[in-house]
Amino acid sequence: MVSLQSISVVMTIPSHVASNLLHPLSVCLNVFLFLARSSFYDLLLLRMHYRNFILPSSCISHNLISKEAIRKKRLIDGELKGFGQLHPCSQGIGTLGTIYSLALFPNRAPSGTVLLLNYIGGATNPGILSKTEGELVEALDCDLRKILINPSAKDPLVLGVRVWPQAIPQFLVGHLDLLDTAKTALRVSGFHGLFLGGNYVSSVALGRCVEVAYEVAAEVKDFLSQYAYH
Repeated sequence: MVSLQSISVVMTIPSHVASNLLHPLSVCLNVFLFLARSSFYDLLLLRMHYRNFILPSSCISHNLISKEAIRKKRLIDGELKGFGQLHPCSQGIGTLGTIYSLALFPNRAPSGTVLLLNYIGGATNPGILSKTEGELVEALDCDLRKILINPSAKDPLVLGVRVWPQAIPQFLVGHLDLLDTAKTALRVSGFHGLFLGGNYVSSVALGRCVEVAYEVAAEVKDFLSQYAYH
């Protein structure tokens, strides 16, 4: 094990992992907070706030299929174009969405084939954790045959399946309040150089994650400026 000392640390790990790391600090922090008469910001409460961030399970599957398997009406000039498709629960399928990977990133699949990235799970479908990879692939394939590929098409080549028991944070009502409380708890507890980042802080959108990364970097710069030589 390597031990490092730092004036500032940015935690971009998932909220439940951050909770496990911060919890051991609760004993000494409780003493500090008792003396400061600020027990509301107990780190144990902070841990509870981290645990309250909702991260439903999710699964993705990479499928390689023949272009001929795609329904003709889904093609534009003979190609599957666009970013992909999203599906509301009212549509009656379990798949959350499908990304047309080859349309976004050319030359990632052999000629005459289409590469698809499928998502299933989420807050409305927690049962995916009880299913095998084979069952998840079958469910995704069944949905694709209802909306994108021909029902009689050959089975796709499954390139990979990955299940995340705790995946995308849900920005429900009160999420930002919990986040503000967690940040305030760190400051009141004396952890001024500890900053929070990651998709539960910003949003699940990649672009927003990058924007918030710049914002956190600016906060760290301002914090470290007090230690700079002038």
